[in-house]
Amino acid sequence: MAKSVIDRKHRTGLAQLLEPKDIKQGSLGDCYFLSALAGVVEKYPELVYRLFVLEKNPSHLFGVRLFIEGSWRTVVLDACFPVTRHGMFCGAQPHHQEIWVMLL
Repeated sequence: MAKSVIDRKHRTGLAQLLEPKDIKQGSLGDCYFLSALAGVVEKYPELVYRLFVLEKNPSHLFGVRLFIEGSWRTVVLDACFPVTRHGMFCGAQPHHQEIWVMLL
């Protein structure tokens, strides 16, 4: 099961200001990644911000630039994330409607 967390009309989700307080761990064992991400965002938020393709599109998709096998590639993602049977997100939790952590 998956649910979407973006406002389809206004396409909110990516914050203008990335902050460590946006990072909320879910039930996955990815604290090592999230703590490293918090450290980078605290000191160099613009580096993380540049990972996202920010052009709006009618399909409500997000592009995330990742360094995969020696080259930069853009991975296209939607805003539907897996949830538990109790309706909680399996991975990182959104801070308000900011989903940049969930996309990474």
